[in-house]
Amino acid sequence: MMDVAELEENLFAASDAKLHGEMCRTLSAIYCKILTIFPSLEAAKPRSKSGIQALCSLHVALEKSKNVLQHCSECSKLYLAITGDAVLQKFEKAKSALVDSLKLVEDIVPQSIGCQVEKIVDELASTVFAIEPSEKQVGDDLIALLQQGKKLDNSNDSSELECFHQAATRLGITSSRAALTERRALKKLIERARAEEDKRKESIIAYLLHLMRKYSKLFRSEFSDDNDSQGSQPCSPTVNGYVEDGVQTQAFDRVFSKLSSINLKPNNRKSGPMPLPPEELRCPISLQLMSDPVIIASGQTYERACIEKWFSDGHNTCPKTQQKLPHLLLTPNYNVKNLVASWCAQNGIPIPEGPPESLDFNYWRLALSDTNSTNSNLLTV
Repeated sequence: MMDVAELEENLFAASDAKLHGEMCRTLSAIYCKILTIFPSLEAAKPRSKSGIQALCSLHVALEKSKNVLQHCSECSKLYLAITGDAVLQKFEKAKSALVDSLKLVEDIVPQSIGCQVEKIVDELASTVFAIEPSEKQVGDDLIALLQQGKKLDNSNDSSELECFHQAATRLGITSSRAALTERRALKKLIERARAEEDKRKESIIAYLLHLMRKYSKLFRSEFSDDNDSQGSQPCSPTVNGYVEDGVQTQAFDRVFSKLSSINLKPNNRKSGPMPLPPEELRCPISLQLMSDPVIIASGQTYERACIEKWFSDGHNTCPKTQQKLPHLLLTPNYNVKNLVASWCAQNGIPIPEGPPESLDFNYWRLALSDTNSTNSNLLTV
């Protein structure tokens, strides 16, 4: 059972929400009302299978609500802003779960308690969750910043930081302590994304962390984070082209570690076969060095002309992973483009000026594989 002190703790957690505070206060108030009558519900349950199942269902629904409230009080403000629509769905699902489970309970308890349950159900039914317009605007602005794509020459560095500064200010990240709290929250998120092997989520959070670290330099150093300078290792340039720390000095560390077996010394080659470029620099479709690398929704990088042909042929999957894509947008991968130029210079090879004139047979192998995968998936969807 939950006593008064624990109830107060839950109410405090709702007021401590980093974002979506109004939705948290509404859900938390209803959540605590249910908790106050839960002992009565448990005491009144008949010794039947349906009664036990109803209470178990309510317990699960309460856990869903608690998890949503904790997410909004512990998560990164930046991440909560850009995932506003997903958070709203979490609140709606928590509400539906509570309504459904309470209706089951209402049928198995005495009328005196059933009236209290009915009032809570009516309150939930009339509750409308919505993202506050100001928070939605911040989320939209941050998403637009994410979609622009970052160049390594930092030509847009000042405007990028200015846009981020405005968004962070509106989220209340206006002190070095607040910035430190936000960085720590982002690092927890990126560790979770890596544990889940969610490359797309990892790259988005890594980019936010990179911006947060640049933004933090605007404050005078009042607090320090012993682990902050170490952080996590940079994301691979093949994952949306973002890194979480030190764009200029560490952007290529992970890829370069993979290239340790390649001769990186300048090579004024005059004859002989061209050395095989590292896999990270070759298009998975053409198997050739990329001249215009782009990233697709799966996080994989391809030669623009090759992936455009793939999409124009009617495919909506990633050629390499066979993953169905949520969209077909292309984002320039300046990290890989820069690596290609560096590798070419070090091996005395001209930088490719355009895509291959004809696609490798690998394209047709991938296309056939995609067709077979699609057909087999029709039976399991």
